[in-house]
Amino acid sequence: MSRARTMANLASGLTSSFTELNLLDGVSGLVQADLTKLAAVDSSATELNLLDGVSGLVQADLTKLAAVDSSATELNLLDGVVGLVQADLTKLAAVDSSATELDYNNITTLGTSQASKVVTADASGHVIFADGASNVDIASHDGTNGLKLGGTLVTTTATTLNKAATTGKSIAMAIVFGG
Repeated sequence: MSRARTMANLASGLTSSFTELNLLDGVSGLVQADLTKLAAVDSSATELNLLDGVSGLVQADLTKLAAVDSSATELNLLDGVVGLVQADLTKLAAVDSSATELDYNNITTLGTSQASKVVTADASGHVIFADGASNVDIASHDGTNGLKLGGTLVTTTATTLNKAATTGKSIAMAIVFGG
């Protein structure tokens, strides 16, 4: 049998065009199982090109990605974040304070009061009220509970203290100026 006749017998029943056959030019090692797998692919060239340059992915990775229902915007909130672990996210999930409430803690210097912020003590336990315009109101001061100075409860009223301060100033001025 001549070579041409053998080729003609092989080609009988062939429905591929020369263009289609030329796509296989230079391909070696394909077996029927590979062609069966390729026939089952229903992704477009554009979709397949999204994986161009990706290496190391396994089925488990793709399964995890398929389960993600976050938007790109939500995922981009984590852009640049490093060092977070599941325990950190669990702690954050338990926080129910608003941004405004959290901002009450946004102070410049520990131990120094600021308007509309929490009052904190510094490392030595001291609290400094920033200026003379700050008031400290101990609403529960009733002579039994309230303000202590050096561990001793102040049992007098503010009115009595103010009168004593005025009297004390008068006496001191009389001594200084010879009154």
